[in-house]
Amino acid sequence: MIARRSNRCKVLLAAAIIFAASSAGLLNADQANGAPTSKNADKKAPHTGKQKVKRKMLTANQALKLVESRKEVQDFLAQFRRPRQGATAESKPVIDVERDGNIWNVHVYESLPDHTATFNWYSVDRLTGKITPMIKE
Repeated sequence: MIARRSNRCKVLLAAAIIFAASSAGLLNADQANGAPTSKNADKKAPHTGKQKVKRKMLTANQALKLVESRKEVQDFLAQFRRPRQGATAESKPVIDVERDGNIWNVHVYESLPDHTATFNWYSVDRLTGKITPMIKE
């Protein structure tokens, strides 16, 4: 009786493992149904569209570089390389980046001693790199 119960447990455990493996996509349909597999068969299962494709997400520094390379931002930054009317020595361009889910919010502004002056905010998609200015001209 004990040996019989032990074999039944082994069978149930094997069935549970096969079910879990096939549900997780580790076995193809033939393997899950118990069909023998060829020794020469490719061990890698074909892509079924269910596997997750790991995409490389943009880093904060990459988002900053993308925004910094835009023409209007280059023109804004160039103002600080040459003397301009009303500029103070403490006036500096600043670019801040903060994460909001799958978006990088990039704030381009001028820092002054007593306040800041926003040039623009940009939304950068972490997956695609698409840049959207938040303040439309």
